Amino acid sequence: MHPIVITILALLISSPASAAEYDEGYSAGTSSARSILSEIGGADRINSRIQVPMTSDTGSLTTFQSTYADPDDPGPQDFKAQLTETSSDAFLEVLIQPGPARDIGTLTVRQDTDFDDAMDASYTPPVIASGVCANGIISCSPGTWYNCRFYRWQANPDSSVYLSEVDGIADLAGCYCVNAGCGGDLVWANAANMLKDLGGGIVGTIQKSNPDVVVTKVSSDAESIRYYGQRASDAGINQGSAQIYFSGSQHPEQYYNPQGGSLPITEQVLAQQADPASPYSQLGRAYDARLNPRQEKSCSISHAVSIASSETLVLSTHDTCGSLDLSGCVLDREQLCDYENKNCVLTVSDGTATGLSPIFPPVYVTDSDAGLSFAATATGNAISYETGGMNYLLASGPDLWWNIRRKYLCDTGVVFPTDEPIDAANVVSGSVEKTGNLISYDEYDPATGATTPQSAGLPEIPAYSACEMACKVRKRSANTQAGTDANTWDYQNSVDSVQVVYKSCGADQACPIESGETIVQNCACLNEFPNAVSHMQVMEAAANDMICAP
Repeated sequence: MHPIVITILALLISSPASAAEYDEGYSAGTSSARSILSEIGGADRINSRIQVPMTSDTGSLTTFQSTYADPDDPGPQDFKAQLTETSSDAFLEVLIQPGPARDIGTLTVRQDTDFDDAMDASYTPPVIASGVCANGIISCSPGTWYNCRFYRWQANPDSSVYLSEVDGIADLAGCYCVNAGCGGDLVWANAANMLKDLGGGIVGTIQKSNPDVVVTKVSSDAESIRYYGQRASDAGINQGSAQIYFSGSQHPEQYYNPQGGSLPITEQVLAQQADPASPYSQLGRAYDARLNPRQEKSCSISHAVSIASSETLVLSTHDTCGSLDLSGCVLDREQLCDYENKNCVLTVSDGTATGLSPIFPPVYVTDSDAGLSFAATATGNAISYETGGMNYLLASGPDLWWNIRRKYLCDTGVVFPTDEPIDAANVVSGSVEKTGNLISYDEYDPATGATTPQSAGLPEIPAYSACEMACKVRKRSANTQAGTDANTWDYQNSVDSVQVVYKSCGADQACPIESGETIVQNCACLNEFPNAVSHMQVMEAAANDMICAP
């Protein structure tokens, strides 16, 4: 049975309405529809009122005229709401390849700096990437965390990027190790996150140099990430010959090709299954949450250091996780952040450990009265400090980072059964019958499995036309077209001609005739197909009879 009928049936059972209420609703709906059609009825009005304002920087969207009396109604309002920015090909592409020691052996950045749909800048750093930061990289001896050097993204005047060496990790942010010196095959296991961090740092550098750059879409695969966008000042202007759609394709019409075009469904599902942030994964989790809802609990752990005396530091801890009842809970998300609770590294995502571990610069505390400086470090299993060339341990054990943010998902014990509603829907849809304005169906009792005949009345459905009423009008016009060799006057005795126009009669069923027009056929369900075929045959015959002469 059609789902609309089931919906109507459910509404009738839950909230029966009187005939007067139905008539009032039908009248209000008809009035609103006529008012809206008077404003956007026809391709030209839709184009000027909706399409042009939403896809270019020309014009504004306008609200519809209200169909009910409201003394506070200010009337139609203009507003800007451009739906899309035209985009070139990817203006930035970042590619990575792991090296033999599981560092990022090859990092390539390709750019379209002038947004003309052609990559015109390419940069490959002369060093490997042993660590990835939010604004640069760390390069060490292959496969180790020794002899490390630190590099930050910089931009040339044309927005092309490069890496510039800096003094130390304090000049970077959100860093983590990626090579074999820090664990397993971290590059391949976390390629998606690394590409996002590398690409985000590069885009941030470009936008810092040129704030006019706008990112409109990001796409990635196992080894690369691409950023699409344009300069904000070019909004509404087609750049080059290509238009990138949200599907990521320049030619989405290929999917409708009757000779074998098809949507890349399988490829999309496989790609999105591997991405916890994808719509596929989010919908899957949403469905699971409806069947087995979970309670979200969030907490944090923070550590801070302060001067206790002229020669020592003390550690203070604020822990809201220890007081939570976490029975039946699983850790869903964890972020480890620096001393200022910024530049965080995601270590657990959707219940799965990412394998990443942050590397935070030392925190410097100065006792100006004693002329001493302390450098405190948090490594996860210890917090210590150094002063006067000596190291002192403040604490050892788990969870010893400066700031930890955690989110848990906890069972609620509530499970929603789905079999009974499905069985009831199957019984109703399989038994419904309509006779006139009466619907008959079987009601299902899930407790006993028995069915009971039921019926409900439908309101009278007003008659409607089987087609759009149109009229045919004729008006005189002057044909003055010009070609490469001549204009109409050069090969016709007169430029006077007759133009035939077909017009929609609208909700009022009246032909909208204008000055100088004559009605050939009034409002009706017109069928002009035979007439169109005849004209096409005449044109074909005339073309076959043409004789070309030098």
